[in-house]
This record gives sequence, C-alpha cells and structure tokens, in this order.
Amino acid sequence: MEMWDRAKEVALGVVQLGRLGRVPFGGFITSLCAIPLIALGRFLYVISADFYYLVLIAAILSVIGLMSFVITDLPEMSGKTIVINRLVGAGIAFFTVPLEIKLVFATVLIFYVLREVLPAFILHVWKINFAELPGVLSFVAADVVAGITANLIMQLVLIFIV
Repeated sequence: MEMWDRAKEVALGVVQLGRLGRVPFGGFITSLCAIPLIALGRFLYVISADFYYLVLIAAILSVIGLMSFVITDLPEMSGKTIVINRLVGAGIAFFTVPLEIKLVFATVLIFYVLREVLPAFILHVWKINFAELPGVLSFVAADVVAGITANLIMQLVLIFIV
C-alpha cells in the first residue's frame, strides 16, 4: 500500500508542477513555462519530425493519464492547485507563434483574457458548462479552448498586422 500512496504523491506533484500549484500566480508562471517547452519542441522537430510527434503524443497521453489518476483518486483536491492544464493551454496558444518577446506577451495576455471570458461566453451562448464535463475534461477544457482561440487570434495578427 505504501507504493500506491507514493505513486499518488508523485502524480499530484507532477500535475501541480511541484509546489507551483500552491503559490500565488502559479498558473501564470506555469503558462510561461510553456515557452521553453515549445522552443525545445521546435528544436526536436528540426532534428526529426517523427521523433517530435512521438514525444508530443507521449506527453499528451501522460498528462491525461496523470490528471485522470489524480482527479479520480483524490476527489477532495482543489482544482486551483492543479496547474498542468494551464501549461497545456499555453502550449497550444504558443504552438505556431514565433517566440519574440512582443508576440509572447500578446499571446499570454490574450490566453489569460480568453481563459476567463470564454467559459462564461460558451455557457451563455451554447449552454455548455466546462465544470460539468466528465473527468479530466472539466479541468482541461477551458484551457484548451482558450489556447486554440488565442493561437488563432495570433495567427490573424501575424497575417494582417505584423
């Protein structure tokens, strides 16, 4: 039984990114952690596109598995301490945006505004409440939708403004 408890602690530590989930502005700091991960991903893509996609799929499945494990086994946990979902959303937002300081700042700003506004808008227009989605989706949906929307907005900015 001790090994199972240790596995829960490790999974919780991963989805909280260590103690980052417990500090003020931990979610914001987590979003900024997506920048070096995207840079590493772009480097891997240049070396081998197949290896990059393999690593990306493994990372996505690992995040889903860890979050599922933590959410199902630790229902008393506060969702505010889980910050890996913000890393996923920010990673999606930065996915095709050039890593220049002004574009990074704009992407972070747009991502966080959308992260707060979109769930209420979607609830009002389409009557979809992200908090009522099953399992991991209740934690990740708002961040993924905000990340996709922020990325699309930044693509429009890059096409028409920059």
